[in-house]
Amino acid sequence: MTTRLPATERRRQLLVVAAQTFGTEGYHGASMNDIAKAAGVTKPVVYQHFDSKHELFLELLRTVGAEVETVVGDALDTDLDPRLMIENALRAYFRYFEDHRHSFGMVFGDGVLGEPDFAAERRGLEHNLALRISEQIDIAGVDRTGRRVIAHGIVGLCEGAVRYCLDAEQPPDVDALVELVGELVWAGLRGERPR
Repeated sequence: MTTRLPATERRRQLLVVAAQTFGTEGYHGASMNDIAKAAGVTKPVVYQHFDSKHELFLELLRTVGAEVETVVGDALDTDLDPRLMIENALRAYFRYFEDHRHSFGMVFGDGVLGEPDFAAERRGLEHNLALRISEQIDIAGVDRTGRRVIAHGIVGLCEGAVRYCLDAEQPPDVDALVELVGELVWAGLRGERPR
């Protein structure tokens, strides 16, 4: 029997369950029926809150994107030493996806690329993160476009590191990951070159 919840709580519950389902099964592998079953409701209840699977997935992408931008942005909006600030931003990014594994699969899974609306949300997240990171790059002779190219590379590096850790049998813990990736990122932000 379905527990009756106020509409806002039911919607929140459906978003959590849908994120877990999409993160595990992918967009194309999950159905509204799967989400309803996992939430312990009927499919018409899901459709009371979301007109379509497309709308539900798009809302989830926007929610995850906003959350990631917030945690990384909060880490960058501090008066800390620049290197500590960067390490904290990396830690925030890695910790978010460690705590929300299904969100990583949802945002960076293959199903996103085939749908223009979804791909635009993913690119928007990557662009916004790169824009914030580019503000921290201080390399003599590198213009704004160059800083943005480097920043997009850093975003890709972080995505790849998370992907590896989620798939690895014994991934490094977040602090070890920050130390490893942080060295490379810091060198890139300052334009350090091997002697």
